[in-house]
Amino acid sequence: MLTRRLNARIAASTLAALIAFSAIAQAQPAPPPEGPRYIKSEKVNVRGGPGTGNAIIEVLLLGAEVQIYAVTGDWARISPPDKPEKWVYSPLLQPEKPQPKPQKGQKGQPAPEKAGIGSGQKPQAGPKEQPKPKQDDQPPRQH
Repeated sequence: MLTRRLNARIAASTLAALIAFSAIAQAQPAPPPEGPRYIKSEKVNVRGGPGTGNAIIEVLLLGAEVQIYAVTGDWARISPPDKPEKWVYSPLLQPEKPQPKPQKGQKGQPAPEKAGIGSGQKPQAGPKEQPKPKQDDQPPRQH
């Protein structure tokens, strides 16, 4: 009788474990978001797999458009399934294209020009030296 109870508990535990594992095995990852996403940092590393332990294979700049094909944790695959893997850290993506950040010295106003630099004009050099005449160009000397 004791072995029957033990066998019944083992069978019930095994069945419960199989059901739990089959549910986990069939769980689908969250579907990737639809539409393009944009890089929201100045520079973002693109890696060969999800995680910082993977090699950097490319760098994308602010505003670059990407398509997400898969999501694993906080990482988004931005390459199609039939291409080599490219992953970015998904918190660095956003649905709207970011506005370019102003350059240093620009806060809605043009930066002051420094000594003609950036004015579109070439700097003026001092007076040009006249080329020295060649030996043949000089009039013959009178002795």
